[in-house]
Amino acid sequence: MAQWTDTVAWGRTVTDGVRADALLRRGDHAAALAHAEAAYRQSLAFRGTWYPTPSRARLGAALGAAGRAREAHEAFLAAAGFRNEGHRWMLASALDGAAAQALALRDAAGAAAHAVESAASLGPEPEPWFLARALDALATVCVAPTAGTGTAGARAAARLLGAAAELRRRSGVVPRTADQARHDAARAAAEQVLTAAAADGGRGQEERFDALLAAGATLRADALPAVMREAAALVRRPAQGRAEESASSRVQSRAPQHRAADAPAPAAEARPAAGARALRTDVLGGFAVWRDGRALADDELPGSKVRELLLWLVLHPRGGTKEQVGLALWPEASAAQLRSNFHVTMHHLRRALGDARWATRAG
Repeated sequence: MAQWTDTVAWGRTVTDGVRADALLRRGDHAAALAHAEAAYRQSLAFRGTWYPTPSRARLGAALGAAGRAREAHEAFLAAAGFRNEGHRWMLASALDGAAAQALALRDAAGAAAHAVESAASLGPEPEPWFLARALDALATVCVAPTAGTGTAGARAAARLLGAAAELRRRSGVVPRTADQARHDAARAAAEQVLTAAAADGGRGQEERFDALLAAGATLRADALPAVMREAAALVRRPAQGRAEESASSRVQSRAPQHRAADAPAPAAEARPAAGARALRTDVLGGFAVWRDGRALADDELPGSKVRELLLWLVLHPRGGTKEQVGLALWPEASAAQLRSNFHVTMHHLRRALGDARWATRAG
């Protein structure tokens, strides 16, 4: 009976998913969203996480096309299950989607971090198609008005675009229509900024767009991670009244800054407190947590859900509701199960961090 249930759910999930993809290509965003939502609901009938994970990524694409950027961003981040399943290129694609939605939300710093992680998730031998997309995504962030990078961002974008174009040329990769449009738009924006800078008597030959493109094309694959990190570092952080990295690859502070709330809306941000302990979290190249300069051992963060909750809070420095956390960590749980899971996991996380002010609840 269980096998029959899986077969039926699989058929319905695939059918609605294919329809959603086709409708997205046709530009019928409302109908695409309806089928993407149906595919995701049906995928929850499966045992395990594999089918709900790509369904969440598809749902993110449909929500983004429908102009619901915040929900789309949440859906793409919820597709982090690709990491657990070991599917690097699918994880890279989900992070690319998260970057686009973060930028739509005017979170340029978060978008840059997603783009960098998208490339890093591909491993030491990245697939050119997905690496080129990550380069284009970061270039798009660097020339976005909300990034505040100016001419330096345009120079970085030109090098990234040159590297992306050369990757596609050497591998014979043909970009999708939407990817080519993104590449062309970033190229036009960077060229406009650099042409204006040269006309104003700026840096002369070094500012020439075609020279920077050519320089990007000569970059070795093993040099690209450092180049991307340097470009991402140019992006202006949003003013929050305290130091933070929104949806970034690293968070370091000496005051509480991550909040999960039971209330329908996030609570006020925690204020810095005297004597708060130092916490640093790395999520690129593996997940690691340092407290007061000491790396926490695996057994000090018990259970995968404790780590997932911490990661969710790192990626959402303004906090969120219990329901938003539940969508990412326990999508199949009932309301009662979610309430229990949330409170137990939050308790273990606060105890592991050693300072309850690092992860606070409102209400």
